[in-house]
Order: sequence, then C-alpha cells, then structure tokens
Amino acid sequence: TFTFTGKAVAWISYAKASGGIARVYLDGNFMREIDTFSPSPIEGYQRTNFRASGLSPGTHTLTIEATGRKHPQATSGFALVDAFDVEP
Repeated sequence: TFTFTGKAVAWISYAKASGGIARVYLDGNFMREIDTFSPSPIEGYQRTNFRASGLSPGTHTLTIEATGRKHPQATSGFALVDAFDVEP
C-alpha cells in the first residue's frame, strides 16, 4: 500500500517468467488485475504495469495485492514492486 499526493501515479515493476497476478486498488476501489508474466527471453524490467491519471487533488492510496495466482506457464505467483512514480 502506497499513500501519495498527486494527480497521477504509476506502479513500476517487471514482466518475467516468475511474475504472478496482482490486484490493483486505487482509493479502496478495485481497478483491475495485472498479470506480470512474460515468457523468457522476452522479460522486461522497470515496466509500467499500471497507471492512473486525472486524479482529483489530494491524498490517494494505491494498493498492489498479490493474489498468489499465476499464468499456467509462470514459475511462481510473485507480485513485485520496483517503484511508484507520482505526478504532483
């Protein structure tokens, strides 16, 4: 869970063979599920997996929840956070 003040936010992570499925919530509202799986050798790092913009002024909360589920070809169900990018 990440609390921020800004009009846009991005979840920066990866897409790789060990990537699982995560749920994304913004201000307590379910936004969508993101599958972070990508087969080898087409793996990617520092990838924007989710972005929300046009947010109202004020404080917001972004939650990334690992579901433990995974793509049938994935080696695990990890959901990793590398960084969050906020536009003030």
